[in-house]
Amino acid sequence: MFHNIGEIGTRLICIADCHQNHTNNGFELALAFVEREIERGVPFVLVLLGDIFDMLFGGVPYSIAPHKAHIARLENIAAQRKVLYFEGNHDFNLAPIFQNVQVFARAVQPVFATIGGVPVSFAHGDVAMPLRYNLYTAIIRNPYLLRFLGAIDVCLGGRIFAIVRSVLCKHGLQSYVGYKEQIFSHKKQFYAPLPCQYAIEGHFHLGEIAAMDENTRFYIALYAFSCISHAFIVESFQHIVSIYCPII
Repeated sequence: MFHNIGEIGTRLICIADCHQNHTNNGFELALAFVEREIERGVPFVLVLLGDIFDMLFGGVPYSIAPHKAHIARLENIAAQRKVLYFEGNHDFNLAPIFQNVQVFARAVQPVFATIGGVPVSFAHGDVAMPLRYNLYTAIIRNPYLLRFLGAIDVCLGGRIFAIVRSVLCKHGLQSYVGYKEQIFSHKKQFYAPLPCQYAIEGHFHLGEIAAMDENTRFYIALYAFSCISHAFIVESFQHIVSIYCPII
């Protein structure tokens, strides 16, 4: 059974993989751009395709505290425009954090919709993964485990969070360029039977489009916003980094 949210409009701003943290403030640029579009009176749907924050976990107070200002701004945006947030592998269990933002957990991704009548799907990208990854990600997303670890972390003054954050920052963003052909092949097989003309994902930081069949259905792998540091306004699928366009 597919999770289908129906028609969502004809203009999108799609952003993936900002990886906002204490050393990277890329999401600030994204928020400022979106807020300017609201000031201009431009209609749009904001689609956040996961890993917007480098570490944001519902139930872990020390992961939320550094991002309170950005969360408040995003909530204000969501009070004025539809905001769809597809959880990634760095930001999850988000429903308790947001009131106005519509959050989609990994378990329901990909999510299907139509844009101007054109069928599309959205996902962070880490769907249909090997069993080992699925087990790992199910464990770390367990809300009871997160609350338990969050409580211990509070008692330890945020030491657990600080250790995990230092490890993530040390390793930086993973490059998937060398696996591009394997990724595209896997995605073509995965999306082949699914009801979408465009499958839009983040996670792999590729910034490319791959035809899923004879140039009628496409897999769109967005760039990491943290790498390009600015938004692109486009009106076609020729240059997909962030999207602001009707699908025609």
